[in-house]
Amino acid sequence: MNFDDVLDAVDGFGRYQKGLAFVFLPVMFAYTTIYCGQIFFAHTPQHWCRVPSLAHLPQDVRRALSIPNEGEGGERWSQCTMYDANYTMEIDMNDTRLAPIVPCKFGWEYDLNSTFPTMVSDMDWVCGESWRPVFGQASFFVGATIGSVILGAVADQWGRVPSLVIANAISAAAGIAIAYIPTSSGISDSSYSQYNDTSSHDSPAEMDGDTMFTPFTLFVILRFVTGMGYDACYMMAYICILEYVDTKRRAVMANIPLAVFLTLAFVTMPWVAYAVWDWRLFSIIICIPVVSIIFAPFVVPESCRWLLSKGKYSRAEKILKKVAKVNGKTLTKDFNENLREMGMNLAEEAKMNSATTIDLFRTPSMRKRVLLMLILWLILTIVYDGHIRNVENLGENIFITFSVTGIVEAPACMLPAYTLDRFGRRSSFGIPLALSGVSYLIVLALPRESTIGITALAVIGRLCVVTALNSCLQFFVELLPTRLRGQGTSFVHVAGHMASLLSPLIIHLAEVNYYLPFLILGLMGVLGGGFAFLLPETARQPLPETVEDVENWVSPTRRPNSKHSEAIYRLTSTEPYPVKCSVKMDSNTEQSVL
Repeated sequence: MNFDDVLDAVDGFGRYQKGLAFVFLPVMFAYTTIYCGQIFFAHTPQHWCRVPSLAHLPQDVRRALSIPNEGEGGERWSQCTMYDANYTMEIDMNDTRLAPIVPCKFGWEYDLNSTFPTMVSDMDWVCGESWRPVFGQASFFVGATIGSVILGAVADQWGRVPSLVIANAISAAAGIAIAYIPTSSGISDSSYSQYNDTSSHDSPAEMDGDTMFTPFTLFVILRFVTGMGYDACYMMAYICILEYVDTKRRAVMANIPLAVFLTLAFVTMPWVAYAVWDWRLFSIIICIPVVSIIFAPFVVPESCRWLLSKGKYSRAEKILKKVAKVNGKTLTKDFNENLREMGMNLAEEAKMNSATTIDLFRTPSMRKRVLLMLILWLILTIVYDGHIRNVENLGENIFITFSVTGIVEAPACMLPAYTLDRFGRRSSFGIPLALSGVSYLIVLALPRESTIGITALAVIGRLCVVTALNSCLQFFVELLPTRLRGQGTSFVHVAGHMASLLSPLIIHLAEVNYYLPFLILGLMGVLGGGFAFLLPETARQPLPETVEDVENWVSPTRRPNSKHSEAIYRLTSTEPYPVKCSVKMDSNTEQSVL
């Protein structure tokens, strides 16, 4: 008896499993808010230098008098420099433009017509201080890397559900605490006269001294703690739920709810921010779905395989009897006995098949395969995260832009279900990843003012990179032998978190040159798409069971069934395309050969 037989006995896709599908709703909302919340509460509004002596004038007038223009046609104002003129005297625009250009002296004012005051505008984390929110996001991914290791150990020792609860509890606590970070003060109007006659001044952050340091330190620590729960906050629920679904319906259960609920979360979150119009309240509200996962033990069943491998037979029997009852199934009398026997076999196999991460690199073919997977996963995670965070550079209305780019999550989650078997794993992964890079490289030919064209290309790129990501998840699992599959996927996954801390830094390069993030992410996408075809095709092939199977791997001669397969194969392989023909063996038989 194996676990597939167990699922047949209790019904692997009945009312119980369909009910579990709705657990993905709060899980996907929790994942989205933990992952993307900073995009809104630490968004950088349009800003320019503040000149207190011009405060009595309308905004457009004081900006025209004091701020240099950096765009064509007067459409883009400098955000970090001003004319160093004596604004206490009666002057006109021509007088100020003859004055030297200097960095902002008296803080900044922000365009809050299209967005609300954020942590960045409250703290004046702009210009010379714009690295601070970027550093906070990088600390999030450092926390994600460490949290994956710690909570993975918790899952192995105490179960998947406790790991899920702990992950969401710490992320919720840290997320709510961010709303209570004290605001540092900038330069007040009363201090203007004190600095008016000096030629250079410290930035507001430097004047705040310890006051500025404390909020930033709290922010970095809390983002680190939030990141610790990022991976396990959804992955543990994903594992537990899919385990109770039979293999034939597992792809449907894994993709359809994910596509629907993740898209809903991406499209909804910007308008939650828009509705509350307050970054502190938004930080609290988005933690509601995260807090709700704390009640997962009442809904999400513990991994039955884990329970059996740990000898917790009674608990496993109780869960499976509940599944059978809800699905209207009657279990046989010897079900419990067979289940216990299977549990002992699982425990024995776990002891016999113990392996370490070092085993991934012992043999040449395995080592080459893992290194390629590692490089590709690092590229993919950076490109994927970069596409999401680059939404800040796509247009002035971040709410609309984020929603529009988020809509593509649904088709991108469903496309691999069609392409993986029809075109093969490599093509389903490599071609979309390369196309995501091409779409970003095309942006380099457009003027910055072409907001609609740049956003359209970004949407196409997002569709492609998400398709590549979802294709990659299945492809990489199939490349590793059974004995090393857990260690291998975990190793590659954790390495991806470490690489992701580079993506906020890449997006921050837009401060230097607007097109740099598009150039870097575009080149990485094209490069990754090419590397994908260095891996062997696994479509319609038996999965490797041991390292020896990987070492003895022979390139498959049978390609996925499709009228496009030959064209794709000839473009991506150096081997001749196999042609099927019939050879007459004798007067009565024929044999098909390649």
